[in-house]
Amino acid sequence: MEERIYHILQIFQENIGITATFEPNTKRKDVSGYIEITNDDERQRMPAVFKKDVKYLHLVQFLELKEEIGDFIIVAEVIYPATREQLRALKLNYLDLAGNSYLRKEDWFFFLEGYKNKVPTPPQKAPGFTKTGLMLIFHFLNDETYLNATYRQMAKDYGIALGNITKIITALKRPVSLKKQKV
Repeated sequence: MEERIYHILQIFQENIGITATFEPNTKRKDVSGYIEITNDDERQRMPAVFKKDVKYLHLVQFLELKEEIGDFIIVAEVIYPATREQLRALKLNYLDLAGNSYLRKEDWFFFLEGYKNKVPTPPQKAPGFTKTGLMLIFHFLNDETYLNATYRQMAKDYGIALGNITKIITALKRPVSLKKQKV
């Protein structure tokens, strides 16, 4: 969640040219953290609520939260255009991943609209690493002699289409490139 918020704030900074920082919150369940926006010598600090996507049904929850804690920022990956319009009508602040923003607090007002949400494409899995492929790999690890079985026998034993067996075996024969990641 924090990485997503930092990414959204980075896009906001690029579009508007002001500094925004995020401080995670561990005390309240309904608030993800606090965002501080700095423009020249002025600073505004507001609670932030993160949602993956904001829909019309969240509006009641947001209004109740606004009554409880005052002004806050809704940070989301996707806020649909009709929902953004409703949020502005209710004077609820928001930032989204596309770069759309509406911030109003005291004498501050920032409004950017018209950026389209990019639909993320899920990463493609190699056929050997699907649920079906992993079942077959597990069998290979438990019984090495099964590697000598015919494709038809493997397909029959596991109820897998013969064409999928070919794809799985071909994917497993390809050299694997591993990526180093921080944990």
